[in-house]
Amino acid sequence: MAKDLAELMKEKNTAESALMESVKENSDLNKELSSAMDDLGSLKADAERMNTREKDLTKRLATITEQRDELLGQVERLREDLANVTANANSFKEQASKQLEALSQQNLDLLSSNHSLGDQLEALNQTVKGLTSDKQNANERIKLLADQHTAAQESIGQGNAMKSQLEGQISALSANLERSQKQAAAL
Repeated sequence: MAKDLAELMKEKNTAESALMESVKENSDLNKELSSAMDDLGSLKADAERMNTREKDLTKRLATITEQRDELLGQVERLREDLANVTANANSFKEQASKQLEALSQQNLDLLSSNHSLGDQLEALNQTVKGLTSDKQNANERIKLLADQHTAAQESIGQGNAMKSQLEGQISALSANLERSQKQAAAL
């Protein structure tokens, strides 16, 4: 029996040792489980932050996509505007070129006309010089005629004075003749 008791004690010690080992393993497992739970909480928090960040990034991506679409629309409108401006500029350039050509032709015509007018002006100047000379000659002739007219007027004045004197003398002679006739008739 002592042998059985020793074996039982031995088994009890072995069982206690196994129990202690099991408690120790269980404690280690509980620590690992607690650490795993902490890691899981941290991972859940990280996952929540990542979900929030993903939502923010999705919103930003939608906003950026919308802005990109608006910019692409603006770029397309700007391309159309540029095409219109280029077409207008080309049309304006063509019209300006035609107007410049017409103005150049007008300028040539005006230069030719100006040259012709210059020739005409020179001819007119020569004519004016001739007319001025003729006018001077005419003025001299007019002065001469005026002097002659003045002299003639003076002669006419003198003639009229002489005529008046002669008329006075004729009147006196007529009166004398009439008296003489009356005297002769009375005799």
